[in-house]
Amino acid sequence: MRKSISELSVSELSDAKRSAVIRLHGDVIRVTPARLDALKQKARESPLQRARYCLHSDDAAAVHEMIIALTDQCYVRPHRHRSKTESFCILEGEMDVILLDDVGREAERVEMGLAGKGRVPVYRLVPGYWHAVIPLSGVVVFCETTPGPFERTDTEFFDWSPEETDTVRAADFIAGFRKRA
Repeated sequence: MRKSISELSVSELSDAKRSAVIRLHGDVIRVTPARLDALKQKARESPLQRARYCLHSDDAAAVHEMIIALTDQCYVRPHRHRSKTESFCILEGEMDVILLDDVGREAERVEMGLAGKGRVPVYRLVPGYWHAVIPLSGVVVFCETTPGPFERTDTEFFDWSPEETDTVRAADFIAGFRKRA
């Protein structure tokens, strides 16, 4: 039986994060429907309820392109990037991106999904905005693009947001934003 994120030791959490990232290599990378299905299954099986394909060669790459799958049980801790833009392009499913003020109140909501469903298929955010990602469909799949290199310290978490291992507070946090959807 799969452990919940709150049951993981520090090393198990680190392993879960590493195993949820799959690097695809080659001069031409194809993300086929079969690969998307495999990514969604990986997300469902992960204690983190997420998985990603990295299309960039390594963490030092100038541009980071990722295909990300999140289940509706995934909690992405609210954060901001002080010096990097990010953009999302929806491939499947729906999610909301919530822009937050400095105390965690909703300032704006970007309702993302396929264009034919009347939602926003592509969004781009400049540095400095607090934001949260709320998956709405069973699994949402999107492409994220952001400048590299990856530096863990570029992502800032605010103390009003629950740690990802605090599953009870994280679930309450997500539910609060889903009620407003």
